[in-house]
Amino acid sequence: MEWLGFYWDRYYLEGFGFFPTMNFYFLARWRSGVPRAGDDAAEAEWVPAARLGGPGQKLAWKHMREVFRDVRRRLRMRS
Repeated sequence: MEWLGFYWDRYYLEGFGFFPTMNFYFLARWRSGVPRAGDDAAEAEWVPAARLGGPGQKLAWKHMREVFRDVRRRLRMRS
C-alpha cells in the first residue's frame, strides 16, 4: 500500500449545515477476487484509470477529480 494524499472537502448535514472533511487516500494492488459492494455502496467494479473522473460523470465529492488526476499522475510515474 502506498500513500496518495489527503484532500479537503465539506459535507452537508441537513439542519446543521456544512462540515469540513479531510479525506485520506492510499493506492494498493488488488491481488485476487471480485470487488463486492458493502452496505455503503450500491455496486463495486473495476474501471480503467483513464475513465476516472471523465466528462459528465457524477461524483460523490468535489475533490474526487483531484484524486483521479493524482492517481493518473502516479501511474504514469510508474511506467
